[in-house]
Amino acid sequence: ENGAKYSVFNEAISTGLPELVECVLQCRDFRLGIEGAQVIPRLMEKVQQSPDFYVEMKWEFSSWVPFLSRACPSDTYKIWKKGTNVRIDTTLAGFDNMSWIRGNKRFLFKGDKTKTTFMEIDLDKKTLHQEVFDIKQRTDPIQAAAPRPKAVAAS
Repeated sequence: ENGAKYSVFNEAISTGLPELVECVLQCRDFRLGIEGAQVIPRLMEKVQQSPDFYVEMKWEFSSWVPFLSRACPSDTYKIWKKGTNVRIDTTLAGFDNMSWIRGNKRFLFKGDKTKTTFMEIDLDKKTLHQEVFDIKQRTDPIQAAAPRPKAVAAS
């Protein structure tokens, strides 16, 4: 930040140059990739060391204002952990137009020493969003700076 509390990103936007904004975002992604590559192996080790489990967590919000409690969300998270794999099931999908959206969602986290995979599955829409984080590739700064195949294909 500078003296006026502007970040590099704010400054890039203020120039009106999309190329500069893109460059700043690429640098941010590069930094986050390197930082993640350092954190994930330690996280995987801690997850592996913890015992396997299954737990259900029920939560709900309420209000002292009459009839407002009906609009407050509630859900039960079901969480499984086995080895370095974690699965979370939920029925609260989001918030839109002043109401809570229900839906069956599943989040999967699978990891080992070389890569981690995060998946978000919408069981109602039958869709999958997947992010694969290759730790080995990200620890090499030259490889980490290279654009992803998807990014090249999208250009």
